[in-house]
Amino acid sequence: MLRVLNGTLGSDFRAEHKRALVTLTIGDKHRRVWEKLCRHTWLSYAARMGFDIVQITAKFDTSAFAEARSPAWQKCLILDQPWAAQYERIVFLDCDIVITGRALDVTESVPDPACVGLCVTGAQMSAAERQIYLERCLGYQLQPDRAEYSWAQFIAAQFRSAGIAVEGAPMFNTGVLVLSPAHHGPLLRDVYYQPCKEGRLYEQPALSLAIWQRGLQTPLSARYNWNMHEARTLRYVAEPDGNRPEREIRELVQFIYDEAEKAYFLHFSAYMVMLELLADQDRQPW
Repeated sequence: MLRVLNGTLGSDFRAEHKRALVTLTIGDKHRRVWEKLCRHTWLSYAARMGFDIVQITAKFDTSAFAEARSPAWQKCLILDQPWAAQYERIVFLDCDIVITGRALDVTESVPDPACVGLCVTGAQMSAAERQIYLERCLGYQLQPDRAEYSWAQFIAAQFRSAGIAVEGAPMFNTGVLVLSPAHHGPLLRDVYYQPCKEGRLYEQPALSLAIWQRGLQTPLSARYNWNMHEARTLRYVAEPDGNRPEREIRELVQFIYDEAEKAYFLHFSAYMVMLELLADQDRQPW
C-alpha cells in the first residue's frame, strides 16, 4: 500500500502492514524523479517483503527554524507523527534510492529493534579504494601508509563542517535508516532541535554522532546503501549532461547498470543530476 501524505495530514491513516518504507519527496524535482524512476522499484520490494510505503510531500515543521534548514532534516520528525506508532519498524530511505530486484529484507539485518540499522560512510570501498577516492576528491596524492589516517581526518573534517568537533566518530550515511517508533522518537527529536550549523551533509553529522554516542548503531551491509558518487569517483565516469553524445550517454547507463548489479539499495547521494538525466532521457537501466 502506498500512502501519500501532505505533511502532518493523515488522521484517517490505517496501516496495512507492521513495517513501512518512508521517504520525503519535498519539491517538484524530487517528487518527479522518485515517481518516474524509483517508485515502481519500491512497490515491487514492498510487495515481496510486506511493507507499506509512505511518501511525505510537505514539511512537518514550517517554522522559521525549519525554513532555515534543508528539508532533509524533516526525517528526524517522522517518528513523532501519529501514524508512525502503527508500525513496529520504519525504514527511512532518501528519495534518490532505487531498490534492486535482488534486495533482501533489510530489517532482518537489525534483529534488535532498540538499535538503528545504517551504513558506515565509505564501507563499500576497500582501504586502497578509499585512498584513491580521497586523492581524486582532494586533488593530490596520499602516502599509502597514511591512507587510513587521512580517511579519519576526512571524516573529522565533515563533522567540523557542521560545527561538531569530534575525533574518532564514524560518519554514517543517514539516507537509509532502520528505525523503531517505539524506541527512536526521542533520539531523532533531540537531533532535530539541537542547534547545529547547516553544512552540505545536513542532518547526517549530528544524527551520526548521536547514534554513535548512544551505542545504538547496527552496521548494515554496504549493499543497502550503495553510493553512486563514490562509485563514479572511482571509475572516473563523465559528469552527466543531456547534451553529451549518445555514445557517452550509453556508457553512463551501462555504468549505472553495472553498479545496480552489486547493490540492494542504489543510492544516488550527491548525484541527483544523474537521476534527473535518466528521467529526462526516459531511461531506466535497472
